[in-house]
Amino acid sequence: MPLGPDIIVAKIIELGEPYVGKTTLRRRFLGESLHDNYLPTLGVDFSLKRLEYRNQVFRMMIWDLAGDQRYNVIRPGYYQGANGCLAVYDLTRPETFYKLSDWLREFRTYVSDNWVPLVVVGNKLDLVGEFSKSEIKEEDVKDLIEYAKTSLGFFRVNHILTSALTGVNVVESFELIAETILEKIGL
Repeated sequence: MPLGPDIIVAKIIELGEPYVGKTTLRRRFLGESLHDNYLPTLGVDFSLKRLEYRNQVFRMMIWDLAGDQRYNVIRPGYYQGANGCLAVYDLTRPETFYKLSDWLREFRTYVSDNWVPLVVVGNKLDLVGEFSKSEIKEEDVKDLIEYAKTSLGFFRVNHILTSALTGVNVVESFELIAETILEKIGL
């Protein structure tokens, strides 16, 4: 993971159902312009981003994996060597949240390192205004986090609400991964 004395390289995987905003989240984090017309990710998309967090420089390699089931066969190869995972769901579509356990099981099949930070991202906050207005219950989020820790063995699991459209908590979601990586390497 460390590239040199001052740079930490981290491979971050974005996963989740189609149309939850993974690409928009990544593009917002990169500071890129957002498109009005949605184009689904075909297979995988990759970006690099430098992030300074707690006096440490990270080079984040962000892998945006297509949520469409026809890409099931290629996804496992991209999971290899992951140092962080953003499991993204759409606050306006509860079925995308309830599918996350399947996504996380798939991820854990190919990544066995318990120190891989997991951030569960409830996206599209701009469409619901606040979490209490979402159809997804807080107890269900707590249950998913507990499942990820106890059944799947994730060391650290965080939950954050974002709006990739407005930028709310986008950088913070990646900083949560950076925080756990720093904890892992003892910094």
